[in-house]
Amino acid sequence: VLGLLVESKVPVRPTGPAVGVKVQLVGTSEKPEASVQLATTDGSGTSWTAVGKFTLPVLLDATGKVKSEEFGDALAEQLLKRLVVVKLVKTKANSDGALIPSSPKAKDTYAIRVENYSPLLLNGVAVTGSSAKPSEPAKLLVGISLAPRRTFSVPATSESVERFGLKDGIKVLALDLSGL
Repeated sequence: VLGLLVESKVPVRPTGPAVGVKVQLVGTSEKPEASVQLATTDGSGTSWTAVGKFTLPVLLDATGKVKSEEFGDALAEQLLKRLVVVKLVKTKANSDGALIPSSPKAKDTYAIRVENYSPLLLNGVAVTGSSAKPSEPAKLLVGISLAPRRTFSVPATSESVERFGLKDGIKVLALDLSGL
């Protein structure tokens, strides 16, 4: 999941930057759920810090077997949301391109803000507009090398925001994370 090395257990003491995920099946046989706990390592990579806890429905097929692909996709989507946030920020600029708080003559400009909450280096991200059709290709931002727990912004024209369908929000599809 997430393109990271997978181990069957979360170690008591991590040996470097890492993401830990514990999944426990709970609920009833009629309505099974998974309780998920997400943790990341601290700045030194020697202890765990809780990031969040959430539940996911476990979907069953007609024979009562778990729909594992759907569950894996839903789990990955929830983890992505908590590790890296990508959002569109609307600003105003004058004719010189200088940002200004508000003015009737200012035109809308945008920035795509990437927030890396993970303890890992963010090398790339694949996104799509929140309202995009599943058949639309992802938009890639690669080669960025964003340090752990840092943010950066990329300017975006109103034309590109409109063309890529980003006005209603941005959905993260995949991450390229690596250790330091």
